[in-house]
Amino acid sequence: MLYYIFVATNQKYFVSFFFNSFDPLYFAYPACIYLYIRGFIYNENRFKKSDWFHFIPVLFAIINIISWYFLDASTRDAIILDVIAKKTLYIDENYGFFSNAITFFLRNLLIILYLIFSWKLFLKSEFIKNRKENIISYNWVLFLLIIMSFTNFNFFITSIVNIASGGKSDALLFYNYIIILLCAIILVVIIFVFYNPKITYRYVFVSKEPFLQEQVFVESTELLIPDNLEISDAVDKKKRISINDFDIENYKSKILFYMTEEKPYLRSDFTLNDLAQHIGLPLHQCSHFVNCEFGENFRDWINGYRITFFIEEYPKKSAKNTILSVALDCGFNNKVTFYNSFKKMKGVTPTEYFNS
Repeated sequence: MLYYIFVATNQKYFVSFFFNSFDPLYFAYPACIYLYIRGFIYNENRFKKSDWFHFIPVLFAIINIISWYFLDASTRDAIILDVIAKKTLYIDENYGFFSNAITFFLRNLLIILYLIFSWKLFLKSEFIKNRKENIISYNWVLFLLIIMSFTNFNFFITSIVNIASGGKSDALLFYNYIIILLCAIILVVIIFVFYNPKITYRYVFVSKEPFLQEQVFVESTELLIPDNLEISDAVDKKKRISINDFDIENYKSKILFYMTEEKPYLRSDFTLNDLAQHIGLPLHQCSHFVNCEFGENFRDWINGYRITFFIEEYPKKSAKNTILSVALDCGFNNKVTFYNSFKKMKGVTPTEYFNS
C-alpha cells in the first residue's frame, strides 16, 4: 500500500527504493505463517534446524533482485518513470533472472501451497477436536487462517490481472478496489481484536512484563452467581430436598470426578447452574451442597481449581506466554479476578509466588 501511494504521487526516489526491496519478504511470509500455526498448535517455541529449508525460496528472491541494482541508472530511471506513468504495481520488462510474470506465479504458488499445508495441519490436529476447552486459542488460529486465505486470494487475483494486462493503466480502477479491500480487511482485524480482549492481550500484545502492578484490586462487575444463593439454614430447611448420607457421598464423588476428569472450570462461562444440571440437583440445593461439603461458596471453590491448574501449567508455558494469558486459559474472565483470587488463596501475587 505504501508503494502504491508513492507511485500514485509520483515519488520517483521512493518508488525506485521500494520497487522490489520487499520481494524476499513475499517469499518468506508464507513459511512464517505455516511455522507460526504449527508452533501454535504444538506449543513449539524454538526453530528447528530443518525449518530453515522453508526459506530457501527467499535466497532465490534475493539473488533475483540483485541484478536490479547493477542496471545502469538510465535504464532504472526509464523503468521507474514507466511505472509511474502507468500508475501500476507491475512491469512487463525483464530486469532479473526471471520475468515478473514468473516471479508473480512462483510467489503465489508458494503462498497457496503453504496455506493448504496450514489448513491441513489445523483441521487434522487435536487442537480443533479440543476447541471447547481452549476456545480462545482456537478462535485466534481460525481467524488468522481465514484472514490470510482471503487476503492472499485477492493477491492472487491481482497477480492474474497484472500479468494479463501487462500492468497497463486501464487496470487502475482494479488497483483502487484492491487497496480499498485490503483496508477493509485491516479494519475487520482491528474490530475482531478490539472485541476479543483475551485474544488482544494474549496473542496481539504480548509482553514478558506483568500487565498490571502487583497489588490487589477491587473486583470488577462480572457475571457471577450472587452470594445470596448461599441461603441460610432456616430457609434451606424449608426448600431443600433431604439427602441421605449415601446420596451425599454419591453426589460428592460425582462432582469430584467431573472436576478432575472433564475440568469444566477451564471454561470461563462455567456456572453453578451448569454444575447443578450435570449432577442432577436443583440450583439452590447445589449451592448449599458446595458450601457444606467443600467449605466455600461456588465462586471461591471454582477459582481454587483454576488457581491450582494455573500453578501446574504456568511453568510449562512461561517461555511463550504471559502470566495473564495462562490465567485466561485456566478459565478466568479477567486479570482483576485472577489476581484477587490468587492473592486470596496463596497470600502473595503470582510473580512473588514463582520467584520465591
